[in-house]
Amino acid sequence: MELVNEEQVQRQIVSIIAAFRKLPKDIAKKRMRSAIRKATRPFEPMLRSNTPHFTGSLQRSLKTKIRVYDKPTHGAAVAVVGYVRGTLRKKRGQFVISGSGSHAIIVERGTKPRNKSSTKAFCGSMPANYMARRTLDAMRGPIMNAIKVELATALEKTAQELAK
Repeated sequence: MELVNEEQVQRQIVSIIAAFRKLPKDIAKKRMRSAIRKATRPFEPMLRSNTPHFTGSLQRSLKTKIRVYDKPTHGAAVAVVGYVRGTLRKKRGQFVISGSGSHAIIVERGTKPRNKSSTKAFCGSMPANYMARRTLDAMRGPIMNAIKVELATALEKTAQELAK
């Protein structure tokens, strides 16, 4: 029953995006970006709360990026919520590492038991902690509904503004 509802919501989102394609390109991109950002906003704090807190580096590296692609048509919009791996940047003449989430995949999927070390002791393994998968499974339905509602309201507001 729930799968049918998700398919209906996906079809409704596709039809709303098709309506966005009929609008001017720059207005459609701007409105779709803001609607998707608003709809996916609850996902980041939920993922942050499900992330294990050993040093806090994974929680600090969590970012959201919204992309609206317009090469073939201007109707593709993507929201990426995830961990940013460490990047080197220059700040006040010194190199600073910003975002230190490069180990997120190890925490998410875990590691297998490793061989013995030179002291003949086992090195151990990292148990899997499916933080992103659990969060996505819990939030998939509400986020899809929120995207549908936000895109529909953005389309209505845009149509009213263009009608003036």
